Amino acid sequence: MALALLILTAMVKGDEAAALADRIVARSLDLRDGPLPGQPMLASPFMHHYLFLGLQQLGRRRDIHAVIAARWGRRVREGRPTTPENWSIDFPDGSACHGFSAHPLGWL
Repeated sequence: MALALLILTAMVKGDEAAALADRIVARSLDLRDGPLPGQPMLASPFMHHYLFLGLQQLGRRRDIHAVIAARWGRRVREGRPTTPENWSIDFPDGSACHGFSAHPLGWL
């Protein structure tokens, strides 16, 4: 998520921003939800909104749609009727129904 803010605030531009976006998208498309050594931290469903803003700023709507299809599409294929608070809700206060995680509807 912090990496997306570098793009959004124009702290990185051009090829550096594109390379950063490539890393962010690759991490989001990797459906392993936990931390991965040497990889950026996976943004929560809600924080993907800011990731999508950064990608939009770079003209990368296809990447936005690919991440939505992979991450939220997985929930649809699992038959979940709601959007979860996080990718894994296996913690004591994890919610399977969080409205702010439904923002991909606006991106579609």
